[in-house]
Amino acid sequence: MDALSRLNRLPAEEAREELRRCCGASRWVEAMAGRRPFSDAAALYAAADEVWAGLGPSDWSEAFAHHPRIGDKEALRARFASTRQWAVMCSRPKLSRLNCRGVLQIPTRAPTDMC
Repeated sequence: MDALSRLNRLPAEEAREELRRCCGASRWVEAMAGRRPFSDAAALYAAADEVWAGLGPSDWSEAFAHHPRIGDKEALRARFASTRQWAVMCSRPKLSRLNCRGVLQIPTRAPTDMC
């Protein structure tokens, strides 16, 4: 079963835990869990963008506080070791869009192993 199908089928609390691994903002997690099931990855990404756009600075701070600092590879490996399937759905262009909107502060020359 692929990661998206698994996410769609999980009980609500387990789905929240999986989503929390992607984003630590409580309001984002709740909104995304409430939008399941997602028909495909594009629907998941669209929902994630829409929900994120509705959040404010306190939500962003909450989200960023749940993640290791960019560049701390060992902390990233340790924290996200069990989320390899989610990494497949991660896209550099998406990170670039967020960076352009000022949501993320990723250096122009981001490391190639980032995401």
